[in-house]
Amino acid sequence: MNVGEGASGAILFGAGVLGGVMLVAMLPGMPWIASVPDPANNLDLGAQRSMAAAAWWMVVITAASAVVGAGGLYLIYRTLREAKRSADAADKAVAASLAAVEGARDIGQAQVRAYIIISRAIVAHMSSGEYEIQFSFVNAGQTPATGIWVEYKLFLGSVDGESPLESEDGESRSDLAPNDARAADFDLAPSVRDKLNVVKQAKSDEVFLEIEIFYDDVFGVTHAAKASYYGFGSDVDEDGSVRLYRDLGE
Repeated sequence: MNVGEGASGAILFGAGVLGGVMLVAMLPGMPWIASVPDPANNLDLGAQRSMAAAAWWMVVITAASAVVGAGGLYLIYRTLREAKRSADAADKAVAASLAAVEGARDIGQAQVRAYIIISRAIVAHMSSGEYEIQFSFVNAGQTPATGIWVEYKLFLGSVDGESPLESEDGESRSDLAPNDARAADFDLAPSVRDKLNVVKQAKSDEVFLEIEIFYDDVFGVTHAAKASYYGFGSDVDEDGSVRLYRDLGE
């Protein structure tokens, strides 16, 4: 049972009780029921009977007013309930409109914001004998990318029981205009160089590289572009650089 049905039942129950009380109170005083001696025997009896009739009709009018008042309260309740339903429906309509507006805004921002894409990475062997991580990235969006932070993690597998080696670094870069590309490179420490030489000589262990670029769009939202690569100590170019392949399952 909902609130409306409960209130209606309570009002009907109250009206029934009130009606019973009215009958008990009024029936004895009804003019056509009350037993009053013949006024010819007593001059005051006519006045008394008139007063009794007037009192009875006052009870009837009071009871009728109570019934009308109860009906009025019920109508007010129904009006308030319908008003609440209308207000709830209006709230839902407003919420749906706001959701539609936010959805349209998100779609519009997604169409014009910056999109950084990472491409081609390699562990380059320099003529000096050092190694560099080299890769490039481009802003494929329609607005600039700002607050750019570039970082990498390089993992070299174990060789001859030695522990795996991990190297990481990061640095900020200047803003990137739409459709502009930029090269990035990180010098590797001598310990990483030595490990790479061992991996290349073993021609078996894998090389893993993770690159992540954080940047802000013109709407102040921070995004991240990520790419993972893998290579092998046996897969090197003529200059000694280790080829890396994009991990499409990232």
